[in-house]
Amino acid sequence: MELLKWATGRFLVAAILFLFAGGVAVQAEETDQHGRSHRWKGPSTSYTLIDFSASWCVPCRKSLPRLETLAKDTPNLQVLVVSVDDEIAGRDALVEDLGLTLPVVWDGRYAIAQHHKPAGMPSTVILDPSGAEIFREEGYSEKKWRQLVDFVEHLPLASAAERPMSSQRPKPPQRAMPSPLLRPSRQPAHPSG
Repeated sequence: MELLKWATGRFLVAAILFLFAGGVAVQAEETDQHGRSHRWKGPSTSYTLIDFSASWCVPCRKSLPRLETLAKDTPNLQVLVVSVDDEIAGRDALVEDLGLTLPVVWDGRYAIAQHHKPAGMPSTVILDPSGAEIFREEGYSEKKWRQLVDFVEHLPLASAAERPMSSQRPKPPQRAMPSPLLRPSRQPAHPSG
């Protein structure tokens, strides 16, 4: 009898939540331009960067090629671009115009935007493996890009070799120190005698 009460209570809560959400269950996966499904909510196996963009957003068109490079240089960071265009054609234009290969999903129901609440375009959030937001940046500038790259550099990803190439600064050349064994002798080369 207790089990029946518990199950009935759980069912009623689920039904109320379903109706409160407008009768549509919120899906936590979307499909990208390649037909692959991507989770955008909840736990994952690694850190996830979600970038909100649109085809009409001029700063987005400047940041996305750099984000493409960051994604290639940091394979252990999941990167997902979310198009908030009104039509899927906007997402497709963004992908085609910029030659993007990183996953770009269309948020046609605005479920991802409602969940993360971007305040402007572009807007970038980073989630830890538990799904908690640990970074947020609104807009795009060189300074903001540098902050994002610096944050990504310090994530506990697999190895330093897999950190973004754009963030790897060349080491200053080290001056060669002469070995004490190779120091020139103060004695003349030919003894006089």
